[in-house]
This record gives sequence, C-alpha cells and structure tokens, in this order.
Amino acid sequence: MEGMREMGIGLLLVTALAGCGGPAAPDDTEGTSRETTSAGGEPAGSSQPGDGSPSALSGYGASVASWEDAHGDSIDGYTAGSVYGEPVRDTHEYFGVMPSRGTITMYSRAFAPRTSLREAEQVVLDDFPSDASITVRDTDEAACEIVMIESRTIEKATGSNATAAFFSDLGPDQPLDAPMNTSDVSYASILPDFRGGPRNDLGDC
Repeated sequence: MEGMREMGIGLLLVTALAGCGGPAAPDDTEGTSRETTSAGGEPAGSSQPGDGSPSALSGYGASVASWEDAHGDSIDGYTAGSVYGEPVRDTHEYFGVMPSRGTITMYSRAFAPRTSLREAEQVVLDDFPSDASITVRDTDEAACEIVMIESRTIEKATGSNATAAFFSDLGPDQPLDAPMNTSDVSYASILPDFRGGPRNDLGDC
C-alpha cells in the first residue's frame, strides 16, 4: 500500500502542476461519456447544499475544522492532517489530504476490497453536497477512469468544480498502464478542476 500512497499523492501534485502551466488538451470526445450520477445518502462526511461557505460543508470543500468534526482527528504516525478515517486495505479511508488556504480540496480515498467502479464513484460523491453529480466520464485510458464532479455549492465554496481519478492496485509484475480492474477499485484521487482546457478531456492517468 506504500506504493499506492505515493501514487495517489504524486497524481495530485503532478495534476496540479500540469493544470497550472501545461498546454490545453485537444478537443477530442473519444472515450468520454456524459452520464450523470448524483450524490445520494447522508453518511457522516456528506454535506447538504448551503451558503457555499467551507464551514458549512463537511467533506470536499470543507474547512479543516469542519472536516475534522465529520472525520475525527488525523491519524498519528503520518504527517499531521494528512490521514483520516478507519483502516482500509493497508492505509486509511482518507490519505494524502492537503488543505489549500484552510480548505480540503485534495485527498485520496481508499476503498474496501472488491469495491466496483460504480460503487467507488458513489462513495466519492457521498463526500460532496447533495447537489453534486458526475457529469463527464473520461475513459480513453485503460489504466484509470477520470470523472468531473459538478456542484454549484462546491464551485461557490472553492471557485471550481472537482475531478476524481479512480485506480485499481497494481500487482508487482504489472506495468503502470495495465487496465484497471473495475470490479476491485483501490482508491481515487480527488482534486479541483485545474485544467482550463476542453471540458470533455479530463487529462491523463
């Protein structure tokens, strides 16, 4: 799981850097779908639409204080404020948590073994306000699925929508571009939509 932890954090950092200065991707709709999946249920980390203030949210887009009210204190033994939740696989539910200006907008979410891709999408959505939905699925690479999550509440709170990239754990002999196992998704990395490029091309794995 150490490799998974490094990959999740690396994805967040690389995507942030690429989005801030990289060239826009071509407008290519191949491998992209525009199905919509909405946030549902009310688990401990979910949020209802409100005034768009980070203090009114408890999951993605929340202030650090609101996040910790919902998820508990960070786990000892890691960088302070970076790992939260119950043990999952060889890590915890939330790892690689990186606040920006006191707001939680970058983290990775680990899933229990044998979590399907659609189940994993719903778990991620459960940390968003109830007005959030998956509006674009970019599946042009076999190694991952990247989705756009749109929410007026989140856009008001953070200034942008969000993206989430879903991965399955790789075996020791598998190449990095090995196809994702959609019946056993290991984790997702969630971060703001930095791209500024075509709406239907959400980047690379």
